[in-house]
Amino acid sequence: MQAKAFIEEDGNFMECLADDVKGILSLYEASFLSLEGMPWSFHYTGECRNLKPMVYRWYKETGLPEKLRFARHRLAECFLWALGFTPEPHFGYARKILTKIAVLITIMDDIYDVYGTLDELEVFTQTIERDQDFNIISNLRKLWAELSRAYYLEATWYHSGYFPSTEEYLNTAWVSISGPVLLFHAYFCITNPINKGELQSLEKYPGLFIGHRWFFV
Repeated sequence: MQAKAFIEEDGNFMECLADDVKGILSLYEASFLSLEGMPWSFHYTGECRNLKPMVYRWYKETGLPEKLRFARHRLAECFLWALGFTPEPHFGYARKILTKIAVLITIMDDIYDVYGTLDELEVFTQTIERDQDFNIISNLRKLWAELSRAYYLEATWYHSGYFPSTEEYLNTAWVSISGPVLLFHAYFCITNPINKGELQSLEKYPGLFIGHRWFFV
């Protein structure tokens, strides 16, 4: 039962409720049990319960937890990250894919920040940049390559003790924060069919991406 059923047009509670203390207390208690948007909350709670078979199984099968013990393993956090991108209930598939992407981004970030030497990171970056054909997968590869270059540039700053200017840092950070990678993958997850013209426009980082970079940085 919704509280609005007991509210007058002027926004005040009905005067007849003044003598019904028990009813008011029951209404107060019920307000903690049913809130607007509760069905969505139940939906996301169900997704959280399915996080293990949905993502953890995939993550375990990759062998990454055993091979990269230095990396952060934050599947639930990555799911919440994906939920922030695509909160609508019918975008469950997009959330699943974006959760996996966020996991890979987190591991990649740890490789550059914690694990690799500068020489190793240079080879790693060059490996990611290879094999660029023109297709959807290639366009996604290019984004991962740009993310890798941004991580590598920040690693060279750290190892050399260089302090970039604010403008120089922001020009790199809006890529290294992984916003373009996540937005691109989100586009492919929720758009059907994929338009080649739009794909080419997105590839050039139009104002849509650049104008929203401050939300990521």
